[in-house]
Amino acid sequence: MAQFDVKITLPNQVFHGTQMKAIPGIRQKPINKAYCRANKDFGSGFYTTIDLYQATRWARKSIDDVIAFNRKMGQPLISNISEGELPAVAVLNCEPDGNNLDIPVHDFRAESKEWADFILKHRFDSSNVSCNCSLHPDIVCGVMADNNTGDIIAKFRKENRQIDNPADLKWFWERITLSQEGRRLIGLELGDQIAFLNEDLNEMLTVKGYYKYNLSKRIDVVTPQNYTEEWDYYEN
Repeated sequence: MAQFDVKITLPNQVFHGTQMKAIPGIRQKPINKAYCRANKDFGSGFYTTIDLYQATRWARKSIDDVIAFNRKMGQPLISNISEGELPAVAVLNCEPDGNNLDIPVHDFRAESKEWADFILKHRFDSSNVSCNCSLHPDIVCGVMADNNTGDIIAKFRKENRQIDNPADLKWFWERITLSQEGRRLIGLELGDQIAFLNEDLNEMLTVKGYYKYNLSKRIDVVTPQNYTEEWDYYEN
């Protein structure tokens, strides 16, 4: 395989979708392995994006699930939602210039077979302290797996598929590039993510402020044109 000598320039600002109760901890220590979940696309770490709209969608999912449950149960749609459970988006400055570490980075430029293989191996069997990589990158950039990847992995296991079988990798690859409506997505249609996977990188990330979801401004049909109307911004 060809090896490339590449200079990576990280964005000056990234966004992280979360809940209000997590904001104080993110201020203290954005990359915190104690709170990082296992079996994520690029391994256990702190996931960010350069796309504010995408970050609000990540954050909003938790409240959308609550509203869907309340609707099903015939309850008021926005009942039982505490302040800490409100969606939030942390806005972080990314300043790597003062960091003297030798930082290994893996940058996936598209939804390639190698990208799908990397995601499959980390989704299938990894923890917040270990994975199948001989040397895991400290930063991984690339497009997101779409659709419900957790359900796809569950079906992968149920059908006894194997991560080292090319046909099974192709099966997985095809499904994680579909929208929930079944449309094939390519490139940035899938969304962008930058995962910081080493706590030593915390010194390059500083919380500048955060967006807080305003329930009183809730919009039923959110689009890239109107989504900011639901959010209030607070400077750190």
